[in-house]
Amino acid sequence: MFAVGAVLFAIPSFLLFNTRETVWIVLALVLAFGIIHPAMEGVLSSFWSELFDTRVRYTGVSFAYQFSGIFASGLTPLVATWLLAAGGGRPWFLGAYMMGAALVTVISVFALPETYQKDIDPVMAPDPEPEPAVKS
Repeated sequence: MFAVGAVLFAIPSFLLFNTRETVWIVLALVLAFGIIHPAMEGVLSSFWSELFDTRVRYTGVSFAYQFSGIFASGLTPLVATWLLAAGGGRPWFLGAYMMGAALVTVISVFALPETYQKDIDPVMAPDPEPEPAVKS
């Protein structure tokens, strides 16, 4: 839902911002951060949790979250600044970048395995008896 909304709303949000009218700017912010973004955040934790087995779930989710934060979120302000400069201050390149990122998200979601009705808590074999350190 989020990615589709981001694809459809990337350019219109900039059009609303460029009106310089408070009502339209507030509407763009409410739609983006009050409806579209929460549609992603609401399901993200359960979505990520279902991607990993119980034994590695915390590590897998943390690695994916931290790694994407470094390379996606961390570099986005630099990329956005460069795209705005390349576009002569007009937001079209930035909107296209946002749409491209959202399309990657849509493709990734469809490429990931479906986990509905999949047992995500596999039965673990009991640990074998430890061997003594010194054999008598």
